[in-house]
Amino acid sequence: MKLLVALEMSGTKVAVVGGGRVGLRKAHKLAAHGAIVRLVDPAAVAWPGHEVRRRRYQLGDLDGCSLAFACTGVHSVDAAVASEARARGIWCNRTTGEGSLDMVAQARAGEATFGVHAGGDARRAVLLRDRLRDAWPEIEEGVPDSVPGTEQMRGVNPQPPVLVVSGFGPFPGVDDNPTPAIASEAASRLPWLDVRVVELPTVFGQAWPILQAQLDAIGPRLAGVFALGVANKRRQVEIETIAFNRRAMDRRDAAGQLADGIAVRSGEAPERRVMFDAEGFAEHLRELGHPVRTSASAGDYLCNEVFYELLAWQRRTGSRGPAGFVHVPALASLSLGPSAAAI
Repeated sequence: MKLLVALEMSGTKVAVVGGGRVGLRKAHKLAAHGAIVRLVDPAAVAWPGHEVRRRRYQLGDLDGCSLAFACTGVHSVDAAVASEARARGIWCNRTTGEGSLDMVAQARAGEATFGVHAGGDARRAVLLRDRLRDAWPEIEEGVPDSVPGTEQMRGVNPQPPVLVVSGFGPFPGVDDNPTPAIASEAASRLPWLDVRVVELPTVFGQAWPILQAQLDAIGPRLAGVFALGVANKRRQVEIETIAFNRRAMDRRDAAGQLADGIAVRSGEAPERRVMFDAEGFAEHLRELGHPVRTSASAGDYLCNEVFYELLAWQRRTGSRGPAGFVHVPALASLSLGPSAAAI
């Protein structure tokens, strides 16, 4: 089932295999919309600003391209182009057989652009397009030039939501903290999000201000934030559910200093709970095969301090995305890959 979309073609590299009448028509249409075309055909001629390969199609001709057009008219060749496109995870338009991408019959009227897809019947799509274009003045009549509430969207490129994942540096007893590496590996598995990885110093009074500055700078695009900490005695990933307004007075931080007071935030609530369904998260992850459970104590060291500050910040700002703390075991207990997959 096909979904009509509008693609920004400026600077997009597109492979067109086959330089006959159909292939050239599509190549020039793509170029007119800003695409950089790689044309593959034995009879192709030089085309300034674009790449020409004067030979038959070879495996690898789609390398570096975002879209492919198989226009040779030879079923076996077009099928081979489509097969390479599938292997590379890119859309392919075919003149023979079914492709994953269809061109639409398109027309422009003022600031409006409309297109017609007729289930693969190009001739019918053109006839419908022409009928729409002829009737456009009547269709457009009474429609305001600017619909209230949409003006601010003009010229704005949609930006993906931001997820912040923090880790800690080394501290006494942990010379090589794995959480920054786990956070970075997790980020690489979330290409649909703008993931910001932050490494925090394991120092009382310094870690939270760094994380808070990152969160405040993101604003409404923030989709969620999870701080990671390592716990050598734990054997699986644990989602913390409660932060306590207390700090141990006998544990030194990475700078060799003790906490300057037992309370994380003087005069505030003795504990704060996460505002998302932590047990629901954990249950779903277990169903997917990840070793995850919830925990009711993040300890009384820097992990708990950042966790408490984070939940207090969420309540002050009204941030709606999930905010929480996750403990991961040392890499000797659970390797980086499984930890990052769960995160």
